[in-house]
Amino acid sequence: DGSVDCVNLCGVMTNITDKNPFKAQQAREDLGMEINRVLVKGGLCTISDFHNKHLLSHYPINYEHHLKITGELGTIAVFDPAAKITFIDKSDEEIKSLANSEHLQRLAHHYSPEELINIFNESGMKTLNYHIEIGKTPSGTPIDSIVMTIEKPNA
Repeated sequence: DGSVDCVNLCGVMTNITDKNPFKAQQAREDLGMEINRVLVKGGLCTISDFHNKHLLSHYPINYEHHLKITGELGTIAVFDPAAKITFIDKSDEEIKSLANSEHLQRLAHHYSPEELINIFNESGMKTLNYHIEIGKTPSGTPIDSIVMTIEKPNA
């Protein structure tokens, strides 16, 4: 408890997912509480992760289609690129069935700044600042990223 000056979450938040969106949400809240627990008063947490608005990079994604698979807006289904899965000309039912695809590699969550702020505010921390920049996905595709600094208050 209270023994860490700084925590750095680079690409961590995007991986806090679950096929059950309520479990994913709880895991994110639990992480916020754990970071608050280990930080010293005045300690900082820096976050760099994927933004769900793509105004800088124009990352091509349709969150409504992914919602049919993941059950959570902002969470996307990541398929094996070699499978070349697209949603083009697929019905809603066909898209939903992709949740059971053998080509589904993982889920990934993209955040709004407000969503991240809420997670950490709920744990008792406060946001000092954030900005949006272009980062890259694991496959090298440009995507908007949020870079945020959170503080555990001194009081």
